[in-house]
Amino acid sequence: MTYCNGNGRTRIVHNSATDYEICDTTIGALLRRTRDSEITNSRFDRNNGHAIATGHESFPAGEFRNVKITNNQITNSGGGSGINLSRATYTTVTGNQIINKTHQSDGYAGIRIPNNGANNIVNNNVIENYPRGIFVLTGATGNNVYGNTVKNASLQGLLVQSDGNTFTDNEFIQTNSSWATWMSPVEP
Repeated sequence: MTYCNGNGRTRIVHNSATDYEICDTTIGALLRRTRDSEITNSRFDRNNGHAIATGHESFPAGEFRNVKITNNQITNSGGGSGINLSRATYTTVTGNQIINKTHQSDGYAGIRIPNNGANNIVNNNVIENYPRGIFVLTGATGNNVYGNTVKNASLQGLLVQSDGNTFTDNEFIQTNSSWATWMSPVEP
């Protein structure tokens, strides 16, 4: 199914989405109370906000849970995160290509886990030309982030603001020498 040149939001709830193409939107896929679903093999291009956004401030953490976000292509974002796991729990994000041709100028990340996102697995993703590669915010716990590749992050390759998460075997590559990419661990 193809949704290009649209001006609204695409919402997938309690379902599996495969082979979608969503272009030229503010938010590519806005997923709120989604459970036991998959978003796979889809393409999100030229989104002006988050390509995939989960949760909502009106719903508690866990209303978005047990979702697989796999093998998607997210390209040419104008703002927002590639994948924003707000209030997501027990979600797997793997095998995604989150790549901008030109560097995004805001402070978002390729993958962002805010607002009590917990017990998620983020692995084997490629993130390129975002200000931050992976950003785990205060209150996000129990997340396992491993085997990801972050290229050309201008602020941080990995920014961590919370305890109780695991980070292993992630690779950070900087080919633009004018940007200083560094990891920011939680301070004791």
